[in-house]
Amino acid sequence: MKDNKSKNEQNQHPSEIVLGSFLRKLPLFESDFYLGMQATNLEIVDGILRDMERKLLRDYMEQERTPIPDTLIVSALSQLWIFGLYELLRTWRSRAQSVLSFADRLAEAGRSKRLALLEKQKETMQKLAEPSDGLDFRWSPFEKVAKNKLYATRLQSVYDNSEFIFRRLEALRMTLAKHEVPKSEAYAMAPGYGRIHMLTGSIYWQVLLGEDEVDLVSRRELADECDSLLVDRSRYILPRSLQAQVMTFPKTSYSIRQIKVKLKNGKEYRKVWIFWNKLVVRVLGRKTIPFNAQEVISVEHDPSQ
Repeated sequence: MKDNKSKNEQNQHPSEIVLGSFLRKLPLFESDFYLGMQATNLEIVDGILRDMERKLLRDYMEQERTPIPDTLIVSALSQLWIFGLYELLRTWRSRAQSVLSFADRLAEAGRSKRLALLEKQKETMQKLAEPSDGLDFRWSPFEKVAKNKLYATRLQSVYDNSEFIFRRLEALRMTLAKHEVPKSEAYAMAPGYGRIHMLTGSIYWQVLLGEDEVDLVSRRELADECDSLLVDRSRYILPRSLQAQVMTFPKTSYSIRQIKVKLKNGKEYRKVWIFWNKLVVRVLGRKTIPFNAQEVISVEHDPSQ
C-alpha cells in the first residue's frame, strides 16, 4: 500500500517539485533572460526525471529485476540532462571569468581610466550584441561590478564554489560524450553504461580518472549539488594570488595536490589536500580543517611520504 506522500508526489506537477531553483539565483542569471530560460528547462526536466527515477526504483524492487525499457529511457534522458547542465555551467563560468577579469582591471585603474575602461567595454559589447536585447542582458553585470564591489565579491565566491560540481561534470561529460578518460587519450571504461542507484533510482556512472582512480557520479547527486552553489565556502578557498602557484605542483591524484601552508600568524600545516588548485578539502590526520584558507600567505609542494 502506497503512503500519502508517494501519492502526493505522483500527483505533483514536475515544475512544482523544482520551484525555487538555486540555479536561477546565481549571479548573472538575474540579468540574463536566456540564461534563466536554460536553467528553467533543466529544472523542468529534473522534475520529470525525479518522478521517473522514483518509479524506476519502485518497479525494480517489486519485479526484483531491472525493468529494461524504463531503464533505457531514464538513462538516455539522464545523459542529455548531464550535457545540458555542463553546457550551462560552462557558459556561466566563462561569463563570470570575463566579468571578474574586468572588475580586476577596474580595481587597478585610476578614476579617469575607469570611465575609459567602461566605455571601451560597452562599445565592444555593442558590436557583438543583437540590437534588440543582447546588450541589455550582457552589459548589466559589468555595470554592477563597476558600481558595487560586493557584487564582484559574491560572484567570485559562487564561481569558486562551483569548482567541485563543474570538475565532476567535466570528467563525466568526457566519459559519456567522448568515450575518453579525462585529460587523457585513453579509452573510457564502459562509456554511457549506467546503473540504478538503490536509494534514489537515479542513474549513476563509473568515471575512470586514470591511475586506478574511479569516481561514482549519479545524476541526482549532481542535481542536488546545484542547491549548494550559494553556500559560502570562502574560508576553504585559497587566495587567488596563490592558486596559480599551486597549479604548478605535482598532483597526487586526478584532482588533488598535497601542499604545506603558512598562515599570517606564522602557523604551518602540512599534508593539506587542495582540490583543483583552490579548494581546501582535507588536512590529513585531522577531523576538520583547522584554519581559514584566506589566512594562508605562502604554499609549498608537500610530497607524500
